[in-house]
Parts: sequence; C-alpha cells; structure tokens
Amino acid sequence: MKGHHDMQQRNETLAWICPIDASERHHKIISSRHEETGKWFLESEELRSWISDEKSKALLCTGAPGAGKTVLSSIAVDHLQREFSLNSSFAVAYHYFHYQERIEYSELLSSLLRQLLQGNQSLYESITKRRYLLPPRSTRLAKEDIEKIFSVAVSECSEVLLVVDALDECNDVYVRRQFLAWARKLLDIGGCTKVKLLATARPGDYFGHLISRADTLEIQASEGDMESFLDGNLDYLPRFLRRKPELWAYVRRQILDSADGM
Repeated sequence: MKGHHDMQQRNETLAWICPIDASERHHKIISSRHEETGKWFLESEELRSWISDEKSKALLCTGAPGAGKTVLSSIAVDHLQREFSLNSSFAVAYHYFHYQERIEYSELLSSLLRQLLQGNQSLYESITKRRYLLPPRSTRLAKEDIEKIFSVAVSECSEVLLVVDALDECNDVYVRRQFLAWARKLLDIGGCTKVKLLATARPGDYFGHLISRADTLEIQASEGDMESFLDGNLDYLPRFLRRKPELWAYVRRQILDSADGM
C-alpha cells in the first residue's frame, strides 16, 4: 500500500510541476523512424565529442526543412537515456518545438524540470525533501520558482544533458530569447556539474550569442537513411513496381538524387 501511495504522490507532484508528459511526444516521434536511421549522427565526431568531451558545452545543428532534424533529435534523446539510465548522477531533458504550439517560457522550464525529476528517482527525492523550495500546491510554480528549483537540481547532478529541437519553430521570439539567456547561464555554471545543450534549427539567426561558443553541425538527409527508409517500405509499393526490380532501382535512384539533402 505504501508503495502505491508513494507512486501516486510522485505522479501528482510531477503533474503539479508540469501537467504535460513530454515523453508522449518523444515516443511518437521515435516510433516513426526506421530502425537504421540516424546511425551516422550517433557516430559523428561532433556528437561523440559533445557527449564525452568536458570542454564541449553546446552543439548547434542546422538543416533545411525536411532534413530530418527532429528525428535525429529523438534518436539523440533515446541514445542518451539508454546510455545513462543506470547512472543517477546524470539527467536528460528535452523539448520539441512545433510551429503550431504556443508555449510560455515558464511552461518550457517546468517541462524540462519535470523530466529531470521523472527520469531520476534519487534526484526527485532529494528535491521534494527540500520543502523550502516548493510553494504550496494551491499555487502554480512561478518562473522564479522553477529557475531556482532547476538550479538546485542541476547542482545535484554531475551532468545534465538538454536536447532542444526546432528552435526556429518557437513562435514567440521573446520566449526563445529568454530560453537562450537562461541556457547560457546554465552552460556557465562552474563546479562539478556540467550542463550541455544540443539544439537544432533551420539556417538563420536562431541561436543568438550561443553560436559564438558552440560546436556546429550541418544536417542533411543522409542517403543511407533514405535508402533504409525506402527499402523498409517495399511492401507499400505498387505491385507492378515490386515485380520489376530494374524499374524500382531506377525510381529509387531518382528519388535519392532529387532529394539533395532535403
């Protein structure tokens, strides 16, 4: 009974911090990819360096619409969660911006905070035991409360990895600027904690001053990814095309050539 009560209380606390569970959107995106998609990204020198090199704080990835940035972001999140699932001193949080979404700065932070606590039981227990950090449940967390709790949560970890996809689709320029200013402060935190940011956007001035201090990677649709996708969907081809391998090979080549990194 106590275990059930504790779980219920935990779920209520997380829902109070942020009523939306970001993992639902993440699972929807990651489930849409083909199994072999994104291997080149995980094996890229830029991503490996961002994960393992203490000096690499931010990796900013740009690519044209349709280049696969969101799927690659989800692959990175999935990889990080599996890589550090047994290490309670690591925490991973993410957000996928969407042009149809309207989100306040405080909502963005509360979503990231919920993920840190939801994915790390020891961190959750450490934060919720500090009653002075949490206002009464009858009130919503203010922006200042979230920033303060987030800073304490970060200090409890040896490394915090943030993945933010499609910054260009953040419709409110003020929200984007607030987030980038806050992220810059986090990246500057000294001591034992290392905060890292992986962000994607289409080409343009979407990263602000972070661009001057970050590693960059241009994302183009990988021919290998496209081949895996096409070959994995042979069953959906018209029957006449499946019966004529030479014709399918020609059509396949035309598709790959016309994509040109899109």
